[in-house]
Amino acid sequence: MLLCRYGAFMNAARPWKVATSPIPGKVVRVHELSAAWHVEQVRLGIYTHDEMDALELPMTHPDRECSWVAPPELMYGPMTLTARSKGGEVVAGVELWQQQRDRYWFLEMLIRDQDPTYAGVGKEVTNTAIEWLSGYLKEMRSPFGVKVHAMAQERRAVKFWTRLMERGPDFDDAYQRAREFFFPAVGWVIVATPPGQAKPAQNGDA
Repeated sequence: MLLCRYGAFMNAARPWKVATSPIPGKVVRVHELSAAWHVEQVRLGIYTHDEMDALELPMTHPDRECSWVAPPELMYGPMTLTARSKGGEVVAGVELWQQQRDRYWFLEMLIRDQDPTYAGVGKEVTNTAIEWLSGYLKEMRSPFGVKVHAMAQERRAVKFWTRLMERGPDFDDAYQRAREFFFPAVGWVIVATPPGQAKPAQNGDA
C-alpha cells in the first residue's frame, strides 16, 4: 500500500490551493468536472454524441479497450491530487494510476473548472503530481516509470502536454477502442521504466 502525506500550499497570486500529495480514491468533484467537459467537447464538435457515449463506457466493459490500461487485477488506483478554491471547492484534479503489467504509473483525467479564473491551475496540478510521483519513486527505489497520454483528436490536450514536456509525443501507437469507434492516442514518457522491469506485479506493489 502507498502511504501519503497530506497538506496544501497557497499561491499568493492565484485563487486556489494545490495539495502537496494525492489522496487514495476517486474525488467526485473531479469526475463531475470531467463530465461537464465531455459535454463541452461534444458541443465543440471534438466528439460526436455517439463517440462520447462509447468513451464513457467503463473500462471493464467488453466493448471498451484502452492500450495503457491493464486488466483490473493489474491496476492500482486511483490516487487523486486536487486544487481547491479559497472557498474549499475542488476546481481541478488529476488521477494517478499504477499499471502493473508494464510497470508504470500514468496520469489520467486531468481536468479543471473552465472558469477563466482558474486558468493555469491545470499546469500547477500536473507539475505537483509529477514532482510528487517522481519523488515517491526515487524514495521507494520503485522499478516503475511514469507516462501520460492524450487522445490525438483532442488538440488542446496534445498542445498542453507538448508545451509542458517541451517536446512532441514520444510515441503515437496508443489507442482506445469503444464500441465501433477507434481513437488514436499519443503519449510522453516522463520517467522511463527501468530495463527488464516490464512484468506482472502483485496488486499494491510499489
